[in-house]
Amino acid sequence: MIERCAGHGGSWGVRKDFFETGMKVGKPVARNAVKENKAHIASECPLAALHIRQGMEREGREKEGFTLPAKAEHPVVLFAKAYNALGLCHLKADRPKDALLAFLHVDLLFNADADSHAEALYYLSDLWTKVGKSDRAVEARSLLKSRYAGT
Repeated sequence: MIERCAGHGGSWGVRKDFFETGMKVGKPVARNAVKENKAHIASECPLAALHIRQGMEREGREKEGFTLPAKAEHPVVLFAKAYNALGLCHLKADRPKDALLAFLHVDLLFNADADSHAEALYYLSDLWTKVGKSDRAVEARSLLKSRYAGT
C-alpha cells in the first residue's frame, strides 16, 4: 500500500496548464507502484487512480518485467473480487458454509460491482439450498434474474 499524494487534485490535475506539475507531484507514487509491480491498482478516488496509472505507464515504460495493470479500480471492486475468489476456494475445499459467507459478503457489502455481485448471487442461489435455506436461494436467484438478466 502506497499512501502518498497522487498529484491529481481534482480538476486541477487534468488542466493543461497543471497536468505536468501534477504528474511530477505524483511521480513518487508511480515509481513505487512500478517497483511493486502488482496486478491491481486501486484508489477510493477514481481520478487519482487514473492519474497514478498514467504515471506508472510513464515510469514503467522501459522497466524490464513491468506489467501495467489493465485498469485502475475502486477498492470495493477488489474486495468483491477477493471475496468471490475466497468463496470459490472454499467450494473447492468442500466447505459450503464458509463459501456461503464469502459470497454473502459480496451480496451485502460489496455489491457495487455488477459482475462480482452477479457471480456471488449465482453461487448463493445454489449454496442456500445446500444449507437448507431454499427461501433464500429463491431470493438470490430472483435478484440475479431481475437485476442481471442474461448473465
